[in-house]
Amino acid sequence: MATGTPIITDDDLTGAAAGNYQLFVTDGNGCESLYQTYTIGTTALIQIDGGPAQITPDQCLQGVGGIANIAVSGGVAPYTYSWTNSTNSTVSTSLNISNFAAGTYILQVKDATTCGLATQTFTIPDQTELFAEPRRTTCRCAPLGKPC
Repeated sequence: MATGTPIITDDDLTGAAAGNYQLFVTDGNGCESLYQTYTIGTTALIQIDGGPAQITPDQCLQGVGGIANIAVSGGVAPYTYSWTNSTNSTVSTSLNISNFAAGTYILQVKDATTCGLATQTFTIPDQTELFAEPRRTTCRCAPLGKPC
C-alpha cells in the first residue's frame, strides 16, 4: 500500500498488483496495530528461447530427426509441453523430441498459472545424403583369368 489508504478490510488480497502491503489488525478494544508487511512480486512472462536448440535433420524421410536443448524461462514452474505438427495434431508432450520426420512443428509451453503460455515454431529439415560419383577406371581387355 503506497498511499496509506486501506484497499480491503478482510484477509484476502487476491488479484492485487505487485508491491508492498501492510496488514493492520484491530483488537476488541478498537486498537489498530501493524501485524506484518507483505510483498507481492511480479513474475516474468514465460518465454521459449530456441537459440540453443539442437535440431537433428531427418535422413531421407526415415523419421530420425529431432529437436533438443530448448531453453524455457519465466512463468511459474512446473511447465507442460505440447508439440503439434502441420495438421495441428499433438505429437509429443516432452520438451525434447526425437525420431520425427522432416516438417514444421509448433511447441506450446504452459506454466502452472492460468495465463502463462508461449509458442514457437521449429522446422526439422530433410537431409538427403548425396553419394560421391563413382570413380571410373580404365580397364583394357585382358586374357581370360587374368585381372585388368
